[in-house]
Amino acid sequence: MKYIRYGFLAITKNVVFTVVMVLEIAALFLTTNIVAATINYKGIFKKPFDDIMSHKGYYCAFELMWDTTEEYNEFYGLFDKFKSARIIEVNVSGGVSVIDDEIFFKYDMPLKSGSWPKSVSDEQGRPLAVVSPDYLKEPGDIINIDGIGETVVSGVLTDVTYLPSFNFNPEDAESFYQAVDYEKTLEDIENGNVNDFTYSHRSVIIAGSSAPNDDKGLSCFVVYDDDISDEDIKYNEAVMEEIKNYKKDDYMYILQPEFKELSAINEKSNASVAEAYYKMLPIIFVAAAVVLMGLIGTVAINTVTQLKNYGIYYLCGSRWSDCLKISFANISIILLFSGGLSALLLYMLQSFNLDYLIGQTYGWNNLIISLAMLVGMIALSLIIPFGIIRFTSPVEVVKSEK
Repeated sequence: MKYIRYGFLAITKNVVFTVVMVLEIAALFLTTNIVAATINYKGIFKKPFDDIMSHKGYYCAFELMWDTTEEYNEFYGLFDKFKSARIIEVNVSGGVSVIDDEIFFKYDMPLKSGSWPKSVSDEQGRPLAVVSPDYLKEPGDIINIDGIGETVVSGVLTDVTYLPSFNFNPEDAESFYQAVDYEKTLEDIENGNVNDFTYSHRSVIIAGSSAPNDDKGLSCFVVYDDDISDEDIKYNEAVMEEIKNYKKDDYMYILQPEFKELSAINEKSNASVAEAYYKMLPIIFVAAAVVLMGLIGTVAINTVTQLKNYGIYYLCGSRWSDCLKISFANISIILLFSGGLSALLLYMLQSFNLDYLIGQTYGWNNLIISLAMLVGMIALSLIIPFGIIRFTSPVEVVKSEK
């Protein structure tokens, strides 16, 4: 405890010096966490599809004009012919996104209130949903969805967010989202300027098992089993051709069925995340180099400045090695202040949803990176004082001050 007291005493005698150090270290913490959070933002696009895209298989998108129910059933029946594979359906239509449970519960889109559903329905059996902010609803409110009925709002998306959007020919996982800004919409609603386009992006997102079983998706993933045989792969290729050519000559296609390999989408997604790292790493290295150089100089100057006090402590009965412990306490207090300041700024950033506005998501890796930086700085702040104090005689320090 006495070392902490002496550490605080050293701070009070060098307030300006301490403020500079706190700001330098807080800047490094802040910059590194913002960069890491920016890279994380790329990861949230990929996360719901990681397991799917780790398997062999295909993504298929289509939209057709059905003349009869028989044709509807006949077309979707073709997908039942796939061997050693499972079909994961998604249906984004009419402002309602019905997403297969395997994807839905892995979504990590930003919410301004409430939480992402952890189950399909509430205790009364009513489906749980996430809605866009232009619904002007709060968690716990009830909305009615055609064909589904009463649905409980579990969470509300932020004003600037992403919606499920399964494109015809996706490049990467990010292609499965659509960026939407509701700020102008909410402003128009508040001012009473409502028109036909005001609610054009109104959206509800629910789990696939909440929807009627006969509500088939307009897009799907064909995911092969790990032990699929070469014969089944060849057979499935013939099924895909059959689907692509279904009444091709005499049928009006809005969007003709096409299949894209999951491995190609996954490769592009990984490249996109890697590119984000490559772009951001130089920023981290430059910021770290500048701050660490400043930290080394500051710690060295601070230690030399404190030698006089250490000499006095030595005359009062303290061991010379205790001075290293006082120096450690001094630096630890400064690091604590720096960490607290950067944490406060990051909290303010998230409280006002500014993190999502500038494309950031904070996760466990932010905490791990921050702790690693903290340990590194503590080690650095110990090595330098140790070198100075170890090779400095307390007698010489006392004599030089006489």
